[in-house]
Amino acid sequence: MHHSFTDGLVNFGAGMLISEIQIFTQPMRAVHDLAEYRRRYGEGAVTSLRRQSDWYLQVGLTGFKAGVYF
Repeated sequence: MHHSFTDGLVNFGAGMLISEIQIFTQPMRAVHDLAEYRRRYGEGAVTSLRRQSDWYLQVGLTGFKAGVYF
């Protein structure tokens, strides 16, 4: 019975350690991806303009797009 408790404790500790590592490393991936995207395609590769009104204008490498939110 003592062996099961030790196995459970080791399993719990390893699971918690892996979970904490994932929490502290995962949110930074988007920041690194954005920096890589900007490095590769430039700062103005895709620009979105959103004003107080419900319309938008989006400019990208393949053209532009305009629309209205309602």
